[in-house]
Amino acid sequence: MFAILKLLLASAIKFNRSQPENRLNTSHLGATDKPLPIYVVEHLSADNKSLHAAARARAKELGFRFVWVRNGHIFMRKSEDSDRIFVDNAEKLKELY
Repeated sequence: MFAILKLLLASAIKFNRSQPENRLNTSHLGATDKPLPIYVVEHLSADNKSLHAAARARAKELGFRFVWVRNGHIFMRKSEDSDRIFVDNAEKLKELY
């Protein structure tokens, strides 16, 4: 079951990257006439949800461009060519500048 969810998430990401002007939407599934976006996201524990929200807020304060979740882990990146930062607790967010 987990492998299917992982494959679905990876497929949605790959599709959206290959077609940025026509991202995954309901018209691709034939569900509606009006295309509405489809979001495929990972399930996070309550602790990780709040940590992810804190990471997004901190990223906005510091001008980070990217915050994402992959396999239940939260990552941040200031720019496309900078190293990714693994955020595993709130203390890590306080250390960022």
